[in-house]
Amino acid sequence: MFSFETKNRIFRPKIDIFKSQVETKTKILYLLFRVEFLAGVLMFSLIKKQILLIEDNPRDALLFQEHLSESKEYDYIFKQCRTIRSGLHYYINMDIDCTILDYRLDDGDGISLMNELRARGSLKSPIIFLTSFATEEIKRKSLEAGAFVFIDKNKLDRKTLNQAVLGALNRH
Repeated sequence: MFSFETKNRIFRPKIDIFKSQVETKTKILYLLFRVEFLAGVLMFSLIKKQILLIEDNPRDALLFQEHLSESKEYDYIFKQCRTIRSGLHYYINMDIDCTILDYRLDDGDGISLMNELRARGSLKSPIIFLTSFATEEIKRKSLEAGAFVFIDKNKLDRKTLNQAVLGALNRH
């Protein structure tokens, strides 16, 4: 028969090796979990969308940003322009995912801007057209000029704006 010391010398290294293997496997599983978790966080944080606001009323621009700030789908980055001229510059030269365009601006109107973009062949991302002066004629002209959707500011709410932006982003 083996003495306790003999058994300990024979079996102890095997137990230590087994313990070491379990600890190594546990560490590997933990590291894999951390890598998957961090990859998910990084992937989620990379879903950013550039929104160009061509709006001369700072309160309206702030309201649009507040309406869109609670989106669970995207992390929006906003650039606001207050004139047709600066809006045209940013729309053409920046990587814009969606534009929210007001009809009446200090130096022109939104329909003229869309017609200019279309004439240049630069209508590259969806435009959501907004106005407080909603008439059937303005609606028709904005949609003919290339607007993705027409929204009356007087009827605008969080849900409507979010649905319009998500629809524009998902179809483009």
